[in-house]
Amino acid sequence: MQNEIKLSQKNLFSFIKKDKTSKAERSKRQAYAKMLTLHDYVNQYPGTLADKKLYCRDCSSEDILAWGLLSRNDDKRVHSCNQCGLILWRSINK
Repeated sequence: MQNEIKLSQKNLFSFIKKDKTSKAERSKRQAYAKMLTLHDYVNQYPGTLADKKLYCRDCSSEDILAWGLLSRNDDKRVHSCNQCGLILWRSINK
């Protein structure tokens, strides 16, 4: 009987852990949806595109990183400034 209770508790904790992960993913996806696309970023901040190079709207750095939304290999990419850390736009690799 005690083994059954322990097993049930273990399954419950496993379920709770999975639920927290899905909340984090849902939160990231919601934030991603609110980010500007590259087209919107350039239109909203016209000084960020010069000589076919993109620049940070805050510190004018051209050192921009692209990282996956949920994992390194995620097709949904978030582009941020490597100097000041500002998130600039989102994109999708196809």
